[in-house]
Amino acid sequence: MKIPSCILLFVLILAVSQTLQAQVKSTEHKTSPSLNKMPQGLAAKKIEYVITFRGEPLSKLFMEPGLNPRRIGCYSGMCFYRVFTSLDWINQNILPLDEVIFVEDGRRTAREERLIGSLDISTNRINVVHHRHPQWNGNGINTSLKENKPDTTDIDLRGRYISSPLAFSLVTDHATVMATMMAGGGNSWHLGKGAAWA
Repeated sequence: MKIPSCILLFVLILAVSQTLQAQVKSTEHKTSPSLNKMPQGLAAKKIEYVITFRGEPLSKLFMEPGLNPRRIGCYSGMCFYRVFTSLDWINQNILPLDEVIFVEDGRRTAREERLIGSLDISTNRINVVHHRHPQWNGNGINTSLKENKPDTTDIDLRGRYISSPLAFSLVTDHATVMATMMAGGGNSWHLGKGAAWA
């Protein structure tokens, strides 16, 4: 049986469309959660961003007028730059590049964070789930932590803690580490991203 060419064309268009949609979605893991939640109307507004590149970026990337790129430094094969642009420009010109590791809001003020030096999310292949299925992030799901109180001002937990009359008032490092492993937002560094980071 011969398949009509219009059906073959439709199948081809559908396959290309799904591939392009998958490519767009696959860049979400390269942006901080606050950028993923940025309202559509603000995406055209120019603000400062910090971009982490694997190696030095191509100089032609920074030719846009007003971008004002400033190199922060290079460490362990990664280079960090501050740029002044819109999220729309970042989405079109930066995120699709293989050498781009991460983009975050550059207006954040630095503060000391509690780092987890030994968390290995590859043991349970959570890192694979984060990469292949970024939509499986725990968004809209509440979890309970049978622990002392975590540091709710920690940047990886801030704004996502639901107070309970059953909660103990003592804030401990262990509780903070457990909460980060479970649901840390990954804002301080990559080991601060928990299994259900949203």
